[in-house]
Amino acid sequence: MDTQAEVETVLRKKGIFMSDIKEDLTSLTGNWSYPYAEKLLNIGLLSGGITNDLKYNKKAASQDFAYVILNGVVRLAPDKYNYDFDTTLRVYLKDEPLTKDKLGQILLDVSGKKATDKKYYDEACKQGLIDETLIQKLKNKSDVEYSEMYYAAVKTIEKITGKSIK
Repeated sequence: MDTQAEVETVLRKKGIFMSDIKEDLTSLTGNWSYPYAEKLLNIGLLSGGITNDLKYNKKAASQDFAYVILNGVVRLAPDKYNYDFDTTLRVYLKDEPLTKDKLGQILLDVSGKKATDKKYYDEACKQGLIDETLIQKLKNKSDVEYSEMYYAAVKTIEKITGKSIK
């Protein structure tokens, strides 16, 4: 017997009846990045947490992005995961803000490309590692929020593995 059915049985025996609970999911599904978050959810890289909140508008940390990429590549294409890839990303497993520049630096590093100067975000844009959608979403921002991180993570994992996340 599942937990919900068991609770319902106990409540009914006590004479307590409750109407069905309807959960409004538009707070999750209404965000522009939900299709990308859903892909990460589908392969077990995300969880809604206790509050079933994907933290769309909260600032992400560099470790969040690095962990999702590391684990996503392993799940989709284990053959693409190797020591060099791991050590490249492990330096970003820090609890520090994921800024646009840090995002650009990570993308350049995992792509094996180098920046000619310390303007990593600009260089990643020039080299096509950051697409127009993300450029527009990050316009006038310095920090990357989870919604942008989900999008960037899916695009990066798909590019590295050559596979589409369903």
